[in-house]
Amino acid sequence: MVAYAPEAGAKEVDEDRSSLSVVDTFGVDLISQTAATASSPAVIRLRIAAELSTADLRARLYEPVTTRAEFLAAKNGPPTPLITEWIVEDARIVSADEQGVVLSVPIQPPGADLESSAFDDPRPFPLHLELVDAAGAPVRGLATFLTPGASAGVADSGRLLTVAVVLDLRLPPSHLVDGGASVDAVSLNRLLGLAEVLTEHRTVPLSVVISPETLDALALIGDDASVEMLRTALRDRQLLTSTWTSLNLFDWTWAVRADVILDGLRRSKEALRWTGLEASTVMHIEYPLTVRAIRAVTEPTTGVNAFVADTVPNDDGPFPPVTLMADTSGGSHLLAQVDPILAEMVQHRDTELGIRWAHAELLRIAAAGTPSAVLLPVSAHGAQRPDWEDFSTGTFPAAVIEPSELGVLLDIIASDPALRPATVDDVLAQEPPVGAVIVAPTGERLSDPRDFGLYLDRRTQVEQRLEAYESFLGDDPFLVAPLRTLLAVSASRLLTTGERTEFLDAVDQQVAQGTTGVEFLPRGPITVTGRRADLPVTLVNSRPAEVTVALELTSDTISFTRGEISVHTLEPGRNDLLVPIEAAASGRASVLVTVTTPDEAGAITLATGTFNVRFADAEGIGLMILVVAAAALAAWWLQTLRKRSRDNDSDGATVAAPGPVSGSVETSSDTGTPPNRRSQEDMT
Repeated sequence: MVAYAPEAGAKEVDEDRSSLSVVDTFGVDLISQTAATASSPAVIRLRIAAELSTADLRARLYEPVTTRAEFLAAKNGPPTPLITEWIVEDARIVSADEQGVVLSVPIQPPGADLESSAFDDPRPFPLHLELVDAAGAPVRGLATFLTPGASAGVADSGRLLTVAVVLDLRLPPSHLVDGGASVDAVSLNRLLGLAEVLTEHRTVPLSVVISPETLDALALIGDDASVEMLRTALRDRQLLTSTWTSLNLFDWTWAVRADVILDGLRRSKEALRWTGLEASTVMHIEYPLTVRAIRAVTEPTTGVNAFVADTVPNDDGPFPPVTLMADTSGGSHLLAQVDPILAEMVQHRDTELGIRWAHAELLRIAAAGTPSAVLLPVSAHGAQRPDWEDFSTGTFPAAVIEPSELGVLLDIIASDPALRPATVDDVLAQEPPVGAVIVAPTGERLSDPRDFGLYLDRRTQVEQRLEAYESFLGDDPFLVAPLRTLLAVSASRLLTTGERTEFLDAVDQQVAQGTTGVEFLPRGPITVTGRRADLPVTLVNSRPAEVTVALELTSDTISFTRGEISVHTLEPGRNDLLVPIEAAASGRASVLVTVTTPDEAGAITLATGTFNVRFADAEGIGLMILVVAAAALAAWWLQTLRKRSRDNDSDGATVAAPGPVSGSVETSSDTGTPPNRRSQEDMT
């Protein structure tokens, strides 16, 4: 019998664990457990307060636990009968600092042989270490387990426990900055470290959930080395299907937006195929689920026919590793479920401690012989868990697993003769389904702690503006595709409300900047003679490429032959348009000009303006011209007649008055010559 410790001997006892230390049930900081060797017993290292360094240390070893209830109770008290107890005489102080004293405690009961048949049991043995006062009362202490070491074979191969590790490599899409222009260095380094562990443990089967958007981001910034490292690590692994940016299926089916889910699946497949990877037919999902969600993701085009869930419904179980997901219409799909207690253990804020507890529980399950398979989830991302004492089936943020810890976990499963590493596909093929999880048709939304309703309203507005922007640009998708990517990122389940809003604001800002450059050129008053005419409208396109706009003219007294709204393609520069109109009556009219995007909603106004039009009655003008022309003609004839009358009078003989002839008076018989002209002739 040995005390198992991950990375045995690799941890320095004087290291500073102030940020990672875990105070167990009784308030003692467990640092490490090292495995026993042929020449030395197992050793547990712990840190205690300096004032307790003189107290006696009592060890109590109990019968191995058989049930899950006994296992969980082992942290808080003796769940099984006591085998032996003793005062540890050979504990020694190996270091001391301001945080306390580090003790090295060998686990060797006096007169007991841990290799004897009495201790030949694959189940975990609870071990309590207690600091006691002079009266023997415990002051501080901790609880752990002694478990069989790698050399302790399991005779009955039928007790092998199949363990499928589900490694969640998804990163929150908040690491995508400016649509993927950079990737958070800390998240990327952890991801690449985990990928390196997968490459080193190529022979250990497991299932992986990947963030396809991370691959997209790395490709966008040209980090080919990171892409190749991930591709190498994930090649020939079972990749569980997931939506791009990890959508909450319940939210989107509740909003009747299956289009968002299908778009997420499409983007996920495209990102994986670009790197030469292919997702399996098993999809990774989160509760709660609805019939709508199941039907959306199991359409023939998606290729999904089974599921694995990393959380469980809010009930008391039991939780078989494989069950059926049944909807009210009679449909059903295989559902692999993670073990809730194991999930809580490896998500402990001190992952190494959680792994030790998880290993002990795996051996207990293997010894019990049922179930014959379990799913163990670990995550590359998660918030630190608050302090808590007991493992439970409640939902908590997952703690991050570091590359070294993942390596330890895989080594445990691969080297322990009681355990067999496998994939989710292996578990689905091996385990018959037990029971069924009944899924409601649509689900009931009792509360909205994440303000999804507010986000949905804002997203709908941005979607409309983005569609308007796309219609404005016509057939050029180059500027729209990155914005649709940001819109898809904003839907992630892993984002906070504030982060979602930031992505939406970024899309809206880009749309606002991209819909400038169209101007209406105003004119002076326009006079139109006639009820029907082509009204000239001038628009200026200051953009370098052609755009498509909708031109809307509105007036109380004018009707537009082709309707009030017409769609036009504007070339760069000045564009003179002619709009057919018809006036209801003569007079002046004001025309309001509105230039918008050509989408149906006209979501974005590009330019506005007004101009005046004067309509003259064509029949009235003709009559006026006729009257004026007649009057002018009459005046001309009258003048002509008067002239002719004078001329006729001068054609008769001119008779001089009787009287003496003088030199000053002449008479002339010339006809038609005016007197003044004759005078001029006489003078000559």
